[in-house]
Amino acid sequence: MALMDAEKLYDQARSRGEAIPLMTTTDLQQAAAVVAAAERCGAPLALGLPPVGEPLHEPVAAALEVMAERASVPIILHQQGVETEGAAMLAINRGATSLGLAAGLSEGEREAVQQAAQASSVAVLTAEDSPLRPVDTAAGSEEGLDELLAQGGDWRAWEAVLHRDEWRRRPVDHVILFNVEGLDEGGVAAMLAEGARVLGEIPGVRDLAAGVSIKPDAAYQYHWMVRFAHEGVVPYYRDHPAHVAFADGRFRPVAGNRVSIDYRHWARARGGRVLE
Repeated sequence: MALMDAEKLYDQARSRGEAIPLMTTTDLQQAAAVVAAAERCGAPLALGLPPVGEPLHEPVAAALEVMAERASVPIILHQQGVETEGAAMLAINRGATSLGLAAGLSEGEREAVQQAAQASSVAVLTAEDSPLRPVDTAAGSEEGLDELLAQGGDWRAWEAVLHRDEWRRRPVDHVILFNVEGLDEGGVAAMLAEGARVLGEIPGVRDLAAGVSIKPDAAYQYHWMVRFAHEGVVPYYRDHPAHVAFADGRFRPVAGNRVSIDYRHWARARGGRVLE
């Protein structure tokens, strides 16, 4: 992903005494206009995601992620007002790169969210330390948007951030090729479906696919492909209770013949465009 590491951007914002502009909307044309204005001004930008419980959350998050990946300025996807542990975990899996926690979470919930967020390279903010400045996009015109974003400060110093490759999040693909003994085709399909349901909910899992070879004589007949948001998710996923229970109880007993490898992305294209 070309999305930047939000925590490092927030740290730089604090050190400069500046607030990153935050724009929240479900109007994708308006979002695109604000991203374009941020590019003209060379300003970093936070795009606010709608509440997790809203039907538009998932499609809007996906659309904003594409905008962020293609932008020439640092873009953060910010989930505001997270009130439950489940909402935080779902936001992480849908691409949020920072979370704004509401005051009502218990200490245990906050700790669980912090652990999942750290593994996924997602920043966690409270109202007290949030370096975000809401942007009023009511002005609508290009000149008005440019003026609003330029008010945050002299963003020329952020130009160097764009070239800090180590700050960019790069996904990791967890690939397992395997054969199965002791299950018929229906049993394998049921196991894969259960794994998709259980493993897909683990924080940091951005995408998951499981399937069968189209060649009946392939060396390995089945596969898992689990895409992690960040390399740090690898040990978090490995030790997560849901993964341990499924792997030890359902998968490994019937899939002794397997190969498992984790791959860090070096190159990626999406929608016909190469991503940095």
